[in-house]
Amino acid sequence: MLATSKYTFERGIAAFIILGLSLLLGACSSGGGGGSTPPANNAPIASNVTITDNNAGDARVGDSLTGSYTYADTESDAEGASTFRWLRNGTTISGATTASYILVLADTDQSITFEVTPVAAAGLTTGNAVASSSLAVNVAVARYAFVANFADDSVSSYTVDAGTGRLSYIGKVAAGTAPNSATVNPLGQYAYVANQNSNDVSQYTISTDGSLTPMTAPTVATE
Repeated sequence: MLATSKYTFERGIAAFIILGLSLLLGACSSGGGGGSTPPANNAPIASNVTITDNNAGDARVGDSLTGSYTYADTESDAEGASTFRWLRNGTTISGATTASYILVLADTDQSITFEVTPVAAAGLTTGNAVASSSLAVNVAVARYAFVANFADDSVSSYTVDAGTGRLSYIGKVAAGTAPNSATVNPLGQYAYVANQNSNDVSQYTISTDGSLTPMTAPTVATE
């Protein structure tokens, strides 16, 4: 009888120890005792990534593009220094790492995309890169023509009808003495007129309506 009581007592002690260990482990796993596990933090997200062209979507060399997007973070972490890049036919354009980009000759007849990698100021900081839809850059087509007027020392501006090639007169500005030729830089931003008798070159900026404005130094010597 004594042996049976001792056996029962020992089993009771063992069960008590096991129960105590179970409660202790449960408390640790549930965050008790100061050993809590911090909640998971999610990476920021970029969405609605788009490109806006300052030429109403008719993308041509010289146009200014602006990339835009919507930043979001589940924990409302503020945006940090998100990173950007521009791509030509899927290849990174060297040095194009801001939210704006000006189309160059190499972009002609190519596809341009804008990509943003969202970065949060705190928490899980870096999200996945997201790219915009591609923007097709059109082949450069002359929109304006400029004609040197030898007789009255001026240069005339015209719009060019893309369908027919016909000219529509805009106006004229003064040139040097006996202007005999005019040319435009490849990006269509500036016009230059060679003046035969004054032996210099008149230089102008081309406005968005095709009119000419003399530069601050209106002429430059040919020699």
